[in-house]
Amino acid sequence: MKTTLEPLYEVGLRVPAFESTDGLSWRGPCPKCGGHRRFLIFTDCVISRWNFKCDGCGFKGTVGNTWPEVAQHHHNDKPSHQSVTLDDRKKEEEKRLSELQASRKWLRFHARAMEDPDIVTRYQERGIPQEWISYWLLGWTDTKFYLFEREKYQSSAMTIPKIGQNEEILNIDYRLTNYKKGSGKYRHEFGIPVAPFLADTSCKEGENLYIVEGAFKAMVLYLMLEQEHGESQVVGLAGAGTHSGIAEYGKHFKNRSVILDPDAQASAEKLCKGMTNETKQVFFPTKVDDAILAKDLSYSLFKKIVKSSRTHNKTTRRFT
Repeated sequence: MKTTLEPLYEVGLRVPAFESTDGLSWRGPCPKCGGHRRFLIFTDCVISRWNFKCDGCGFKGTVGNTWPEVAQHHHNDKPSHQSVTLDDRKKEEEKRLSELQASRKWLRFHARAMEDPDIVTRYQERGIPQEWISYWLLGWTDTKFYLFEREKYQSSAMTIPKIGQNEEILNIDYRLTNYKKGSGKYRHEFGIPVAPFLADTSCKEGENLYIVEGAFKAMVLYLMLEQEHGESQVVGLAGAGTHSGIAEYGKHFKNRSVILDPDAQASAEKLCKGMTNETKQVFFPTKVDDAILAKDLSYSLFKKIVKSSRTHNKTTRRFT
């Protein structure tokens, strides 16, 4: 089973310094010797059976046996310890975000992309015209390191800055061009909360809000909705299950539609129920950007399907 950061807090680890690529294991400083990135813990089972080992001091075992005081903390669920740790994490996240903002590296990535016609072509093949590459400051990096199964790999990557409503950078997505099978093709800035992609950062309220999964889907859909620009927003979630802040944001739009991938309808329904009964769950048998780029989905057909979609607990039939 995959884990998020939260269970690591429960066993007393200094979580902001840990990182993982697959959610099944995490690497960071050893709680015994303090060795930087020497400690590896496998979180692919129940907490009491988590295996760990430090490459530095040799500290190893399972959380339930070798680390009894930590396991006891987990079972007692002491909130005071966890609240302090969560505060530490927030401070660490704020520090990393400040460092990202000061670096302005997303602008360097964008300049790198625009100087190479082949990179521009890559984006155009994804349905993004050159003027919109500039508008969204899409970029490229030749070197993005990532971890997978305790090994370090390198890939070039398309870069997608996540810009907030106040034109501030919130994170950067890296779409790897050469990734190991099973590792996933997306990465983001480590230690900073993931952020949704806003197709129009100036649109804070309006007629329609469309919620899709991923930045590229948001871009392609937004470009198809050209006649609605200025009154509609398209949001690309960082993941099908990442809904933080979306319900509150959706209150500022008259109509809300959730359009997730075909295999993410459970997440779509959960998101709809977390907003209002007026939110529509729109189902397509293929990914919405694929349908648009294949010219199987026109603007008029899209609006017809959205209009005929039912409220949060129902989905539409296959479109023809």
